[in-house]
This record gives sequence, structure tokens and C-alpha cells, in this order.
Amino acid sequence: MLDMTRSNLHVLFLPSWYPKSPGDVTGSFFREQAIALSQSDVKVGVINVHMLSVRAPHKGIEKIDTAVSAYEDKGIHVYSTMLRNWFFMMPSIRAKQFVRKGLRAFESYIKEHGLPDIIHVHSILYASTLALAIKEKYNVPYIISEHSSSYPRGTVKAKSLNTLRECSKHAERRYGVSENFASTVEQTIGKPFGVWEEMPNSVSDEFLKYPIQDKAKNEFSFIHVSLMTPNKRVEGIIRAFHEVYKVNPHVSLTIIGHGQCRDALESLTVELGLSQNINFTGMLAREHVVKQMSLSNAFVLNSEHEPFGVVLIEALALGVPVIATKSGGPDSIVKPKLGYLVDTDDPQALRKAMMNIIEQEGEFNPEDIREFCRLKYSREILVEKWNGIYKEVLGTS
Repeated sequence: MLDMTRSNLHVLFLPSWYPKSPGDVTGSFFREQAIALSQSDVKVGVINVHMLSVRAPHKGIEKIDTAVSAYEDKGIHVYSTMLRNWFFMMPSIRAKQFVRKGLRAFESYIKEHGLPDIIHVHSILYASTLALAIKEKYNVPYIISEHSSSYPRGTVKAKSLNTLRECSKHAERRYGVSENFASTVEQTIGKPFGVWEEMPNSVSDEFLKYPIQDKAKNEFSFIHVSLMTPNKRVEGIIRAFHEVYKVNPHVSLTIIGHGQCRDALESLTVELGLSQNINFTGMLAREHVVKQMSLSNAFVLNSEHEPFGVVLIEALALGVPVIATKSGGPDSIVKPKLGYLVDTDDPQALRKAMMNIIEQEGEFNPEDIREFCRLKYSREILVEKWNGIYKEVLGTS
């Protein structure tokens, strides 16, 4: 139960991955949610057990085994430790290592900041094993938000199911980032081990507060942002764009990001004669992503599997309509007047949606698109919902 002698709620985040530094994009949405909560009069801490690849340099390994570092990041207290992932093929041993290192960081944390009222796990493996250990030892309840794309991709290992079920069963609440995704997680783990509900990610205020831009006349610009993995299927976007270009040469495509497919995608662009119309920017700082998105006429996402789709709500926050595949998360995001949803394995439907969004550009009102996004995905709205959930679990609402 919440200690009523304190004026504010104390929430501890336990993410399965987290930024190594404020500028790191890995797990940045966990960091941003923690910061947003702390700005709503909630005391927030983070325990980050960073799994270090066995390929990483071995220098300083003795410090990896013992060190816990602590720092303050915009009002949140982060306690970080590293775990060399020797047992990447043995999830049960890896979970025990995670708990051992995580408990050491947790004990350092509570010496300075006291016991949290509730723990918020982000992704079950392996943070929820630590949350369960803390619950058993300190009687602190936990809830789970799941984000991992391994569920829709069907790559959850059978040897991990017992851990998933045990941790899900003992959670007070369980959430997936979209309706379809929550249903997939529930089916994978099994309904007897807990019901999963939808709770989306939030969009950064940087996108909602950036001025909506007037677009260039007589031109139409598409944009895509991703890590360029095979799942993002950027090749399909380029090929669809090529077909659109044949009909309307006054189009352009900006591709932001970097990844394993980039070289092949650039080669394809040259092969199709589109070097003057497709711009690969590489990785950009967020402020530059915001600017590039705001100047674009439409965002395109062609993923095979997408648990949520933060890039979609970022585009909507800027008043930019979107095209996305029915890949899970986008199904809950893309509504009429916001853009188009197409089947995941239908290149012609993608091409047609890109043509339609050019021809019907006037039907998409940027201010209405932004307002829809603000009412559903703003930090303010979602922080209010999370605070209500925490208090319901603690019996203080």
C-alpha cells in the first residue's frame, strides 16, 4: 500500500533495455515516459541492467561484475549495472544473472531513495524476473508493459515460456502497446496466466509543439524513418515510389536512418534511376528528424510486423498523414482522415495508397490530425492514465 505520509507516488521502472546515455536511442521511449511521469509530481527511479555482448571488449571485466553507477537524468534517478551475456543460449541462467545484478542495483537504490510503491516493468524478458524477485522479497507489486516484436514475429522461444507465464501470472496488470499486439502476447503466453490490455506509447512534446509547416507547391514529398532492418521492408517503399514517379515525376522520398539493408537499398535506388528523387540522410538527431518530417507531405511505413509504430504518431503529431501496413500496431493508430492502411503483402495496394494520398491531399487537415494525436497519444494524457492505473493497483484511487 502507498505510504500516505508521503505527498507523491514512488514508481520504479525496470526496463529490459534502456539508453546507455541520454543521447542513446535504444529504449528512449522508456526514458521519456519516466521523465514525463517525474514531471507530474511522481518520484521516479530506473534500474538498468545493461546486457553486454560477449563480443564487446573484455577490458575492465572485473568492474562489470561489481559496479553499480548512479546518476540523475532530468529528475529521475537511474541506477545502472552491466551484465556480460555469456549465457545467451540459456535463458534460465541469463534470467538468474539478471536478477542477481538487478537486486544489487535495487539494494543500492533503496538505500538512497527508499522502497518504491510500485514497479513498472517494460518488456518481460528479463526485467520481470527481477520484479518478481523484488515482490517476493520486499512485497512491492508490479505491472508489465510489453513492447517486444518477438511475439508477432513468432520468435518467442519455447524454453522462455515458463518464465513468461510465471512473471505474467504474478503481475497486477499487463499491457501491450496496441490492441492487436496485446492479443498476440496473451495468446502466446496463455490466457490462464493473465489478461493483457492495450496501452499505447506516447509521442514526444517536441513533435506536438513544433509548428505545422506549409508544404512546397507543385511537389509532393514522402518520408520514411527506421533502422532499415528486413522487417521494415523499405525496398517495397522504394519500388512503390518508382511506380508513382512514372506517373508523377514531381515527387521525392526521404529515408532517414541506418541499418543492415542500407547499402542494398541505395544500390536499388541507383538501379531504378531514382538517385535525384530519393535522399538517404543516415541517422539524424531528433530535432532534424522533426524538421524533415514536418516538411513532408506523407509518411510511409511498410513493416511486416509492428507492435506499435512510434514513428506514425510522431508524423501525426506534426499534422502529416500516414500510410502503413496492417502489421499490428498501425491497425490501432491509422483511422480515416489520418491516412491509409494497406495489407502487408500487397505492393499494388501500397502504390495505390501513395497515389491516392497525392491526389486527395486536401482531404487531410493537418490541425485535425495533430489534435487527434494529442488527445490520444500526448504524454499528458498517458501520464494521467498511468497515474490512475498505479493508484488503482495500490488501492488509493
